[in-house]
Order: sequence, then C-alpha cells, then structure tokens
Amino acid sequence: MAYSIIPCSAVADEYLRDESRFTGAAETFSFPETEPDVVFIVKKMAAKNIPITTQGARTGITGGAVPLGGHAINMARMKKIIKIETVPGKDEFIITVEPGMTLAEFRELLKTDGFPVEAAGNDRDAKSFISHSHAYFFPPELTETSATLGGMASCNASGARSFLYGPVRPWITGMRVVLANGEILDLSRTRRCIQGRRFEIISPGEVSYSGEIPSYPWRDVKNAAGYYSKPEMDLLDLFIGQEGTLGIITAMSLIVIKKPEHSWGVLFAFGSFRNALRFVDHIQKNRGNLPLVSVASLEFFDRHAIDFAQTIEQGHLPLDTSSWEAAVYVEFVGNDEDKLETALSECGDFVEKLGEDPDKSVSAALPHELEKISNFRHAVPEAINLKVANIRQSNSTITKLSTDFAVPDGRLTVLVDVYDRILGPAGLFFAMFGHVGDNHLHVNIIPETTEAFEKGKELYLEIAKEVISLGGTISAEHGVGKIKRDFLKLMFGDDGIAEMKRIKRIFDPGFLLNRGNLFLP
Repeated sequence: MAYSIIPCSAVADEYLRDESRFTGAAETFSFPETEPDVVFIVKKMAAKNIPITTQGARTGITGGAVPLGGHAINMARMKKIIKIETVPGKDEFIITVEPGMTLAEFRELLKTDGFPVEAAGNDRDAKSFISHSHAYFFPPELTETSATLGGMASCNASGARSFLYGPVRPWITGMRVVLANGEILDLSRTRRCIQGRRFEIISPGEVSYSGEIPSYPWRDVKNAAGYYSKPEMDLLDLFIGQEGTLGIITAMSLIVIKKPEHSWGVLFAFGSFRNALRFVDHIQKNRGNLPLVSVASLEFFDRHAIDFAQTIEQGHLPLDTSSWEAAVYVEFVGNDEDKLETALSECGDFVEKLGEDPDKSVSAALPHELEKISNFRHAVPEAINLKVANIRQSNSTITKLSTDFAVPDGRLTVLVDVYDRILGPAGLFFAMFGHVGDNHLHVNIIPETTEAFEKGKELYLEIAKEVISLGGTISAEHGVGKIKRDFLKLMFGDDGIAEMKRIKRIFDPGFLLNRGNLFLP
C-alpha cells in the first residue's frame, strides 16, 4: 500500500541526509502517494507521539529534511497535477499541483504542453492553455531544478531572477496542509483569516485554530529566515517558509504567466572589483526607468568564482578571462526589441564611463546563447562542490562554509567591506558570487585544513552578527533548517524565538513536525 510504513533498514542511506551532508537517523519511513495516505500516516504517528520529518528531493543545504529519529515521510511520489484554472481579467493561470513534483518536471510540462486535459475540467480557457502552455512560465528560477515544489514553498526559495520576480511566495495562491493531528487546513489568498495580528481558521473537521502572529518586525530584505509575520497578512504566508514545522504541504496552487517575447543578457567584465559594485548600484537605482523593459537577473562573480566556473566544461567561456577581477550578468526581458537594445546599450555606455571595456563582455540574445551564460553561472557552485569533495577525501571533517546573507538596499558595499575586513586578514580562501541585485551574495569559504575550518566557523559567526546589525538576514533563500538554528536566534533573540514557538504550539502542540528545524522544542 502507498501508506506502508517501512523500517529504516529498508531505505537507502541517502534518505538520512541532504545536500548539506549532515546525516541523521530514523526508525521508520513512508512514501505516500495521496493526501489520505499522508493523513493516515500522521494520525498513526501522532497516536504514539512519534516525531515526523518531511522530505522532498533533499536538495536543501541546511539539514531541514534530515530526520533526528522518529519517522520520515518522503513526499517525492506525490506529483500529480490536480487542477488548472483561469485568472479572470489576466493572461495568467493557476495550476494546483502536489508537492513532490520537481521544478524541472513542472517546467517540462509547461514547455511540452504536457498537462492532463482532465485537470482543466469544464474551463474552456484552461483547456486552451493546455495546448499553449509553452508560452507560459513559472517565474522562480532555482539553480537546483531537481528541488520539489513543496520544498521550494517550505523555505520560500528564490533564485537568479528574484531581482524582478521575487521569491516563490507571491507565486503561491493556495495550499492544503496536513497538521500534526491529521487535520487539514485549506489556505487561500481569497480567504483572509488575520485581523491586525489575530487569526482564526476552522478546519474541514470543524476544529478551530486561533492565536496571534509574531510581533517582531519582519526585515524587508530578501529573507527566508523564520516565520513570516506582517499585520493584516494572509495566513497562507505563515505556512510559506515554515520549513515543515507547522504542517505538511499536500497541494499548492501556483501562478504561471505569459513569457516575455525577448530575453537578452550580457556578462560584463570588470578589471576593477569596485567598478563592478558601482555598476550594480547604477542598475539598482535605475531599475524603474526603462519603460517596457525589466531587469530580470543581476548576478555577480568575483575572480575566484570566475576561475571555478572555467574549470567545468559547461561553464567554460570561449574567451580570455585572465584580466577579469569581477563580472556582472544582467538579463533584460521585454516585448520590444528596440527597447531592449537601448537598455543594453545604456549599460555598455555606463561600463565605459567607469573606464572599463564593454567589448570584453559576453552577449546573449538567442536561447542557446543564454543557456551558455546560464551554464557558466551554475558551474560556479558545482565546481566549488567538486573542490570541497576532493578535500574531504583526505579530511572528511571539512565542508565548505557558504553564507546566505542579504542586506537592505544601500548596504551592499558595506557588506562587501565586512567580508574583506573579516576574511582577508585570516588568509582563508573564498569565492564570492550570487544574486547581487538583492544585495545577496554567497561567499563560499573553502578550508583545506581542520584549523582553517574551525577558524572559518568563528569568522562566519562574526560576519552573521554584522549582517544582523545592518538590518540583514542570516538566510536569504536557503532557509534555516537545523544547521543555522543558532544564527536565527541571533537574528530574532529569545523573545522572537519564543513567539515562533507559541505559533508552533497552536498547530503542533507536541512539537512533532520537523523537530530541530528553526529551533529546538
């Protein structure tokens, strides 16, 4: 049966870890295929007070899907398309899907017009969409496309196009969630449950859940740390980014929109690191001054990140990058080619004003050209992971130390200065890259000795404290999981963590769901 509960010994060891390489333990596993399966399993575990860890594809890097005993419920077999609906007055559609479908699978359905006809019901426009879905797309663009959609919602994931489209949160209009007692909540943006900070929602089983959302001020940066909380918000938003601690997602409704007709990109080369930052600042300040054109991506690469990408075949650029100290990728989208050409030309003019050579740039206007730059971007973390894997062959205690910090607008240069001031004198090797448009840089510290690893951990903590003091976040897109729990406490303090625990008690009084994520019971 789909809801069979099997011993841990019958499951591959890989289900005890995620991409963080943090390893846990479990007594039993299950692989449900339907929502009733999930309800059955949850009720069975609740009756015995057994904790449950929810898993998807385990692509996370914070240990969120790693079980710490008890039962692990893996949602990867739940990947059906449930419903397709039109959005009145808009050229958009809402697709309700189970959480185990991966981003890559969802994109493939869109690209190949592969949606099941029955999902459209009697909606004539939805039926038309099925044969034209290749003209639409789901905006959140993760590097790791093997991530499940449920996992993306659980940590409010984002990606390379977040500069324009933001994280996954605004693209979710509803979810069905199984609570720790087996009750189901049907959450929707059309069903407002919060007045001020007070909320009440009644389950289909007529159980009332009420309380107050946390009072801490939510940091208005790209943020995936802790429970989202703003006055008058939708209760749905509390369950986006909750990392499986409040309920298990069994269905989610996603918005897909019409693709822009054109997408053009340029990887600009800079002989000066600081000039690259000045260019980023220019784009950020002028993002709204280009009619009919939008900047979708703004990505940064330092010298070491460029070198790493060049070591991977698919990331290799067919030109000499030896004089580059940094590079910035800008991707414009729009429906007017002339406007796109003007926008890119203006970027080139500004690069020239900085004393840089715009002719060293790599341009992309055709799909295969854009794919080449995309491969370069994705090759950076892949090459870093290969480097770390080689180091671990001789010292298994070492892992990379990867930051996921973001700061408010106007603080990017300060953040870079913090990295230089703290990491530079320590002599630690690191590479800097990422979603610079959101003031969100991944700095990967790559230690080669145990001493360097321990020193790196100390400095990571020091940097986190400075990021928090700047009004930033300790997790911009990867979530907190179990690995960044202490950093979350630094960010919110004892009172903030206590407020999160009060919310958890409302929906999971026994602290059975995803124990160890965000905070300890």
